[in-house]
Amino acid sequence: MDILKKQYSICFAFFVDELKRIILMAAFAAVILTLVSTLYVKNNPDVGWEWMRNFIASMSFTEVFDDAGNLSVVGLLLNNVRACMAAIGLGIIPFLFLPVIALVTNSAIIGTLFGLSMELGLPIGTMIAGILPHGIFEIPALIMAISLGIYVCKEITMRILKKREGSLREDLADAGRFLALIILPLIITAAVIEAYITPLVIEMF
Repeated sequence: MDILKKQYSICFAFFVDELKRIILMAAFAAVILTLVSTLYVKNNPDVGWEWMRNFIASMSFTEVFDDAGNLSVVGLLLNNVRACMAAIGLGIIPFLFLPVIALVTNSAIIGTLFGLSMELGLPIGTMIAGILPHGIFEIPALIMAISLGIYVCKEITMRILKKREGSLREDLADAGRFLALIILPLIITAAVIEAYITPLVIEMF
């Protein structure tokens, strides 16, 4: 227990010293991008439907459903893990800050869903019910993962430019610890709620 407490203490210090500002900026950008996407799609539904068709065509949804056609916790979890790992992995490429692409893409997808729902006249309660129960865990986890990717890219870039000393290995260890102790529990919780609770909440609207 003391070891785990120490690891979480290190995570908290890493969050305060390195990640907090990046996460706040990413969250602010996500809100703005989502609002802009929502308004744009509401006023240009044909574009929104085209975006959604392209998104659906690029995804494989079979793994998130079990043989009975119900949402699979394991499938949802693996899907979320891949999304977070991809966002972090993009940060390995220096200078380009590619995790920002994941931020823009995911914000646009959420905005498109809201915009199309508004265009169809769906009740706001139904829209919120479909996202909020698991989204309060999944969305922060994804923003944190994107922020980790940005952090990794920044640290690698700074060392290439000789503007940062110290061990990159320690920075990557901090990022891995934060992923394992903070982000992973969030996406596990999100997967369970999305599979078992969100469908029940939606049925109430």
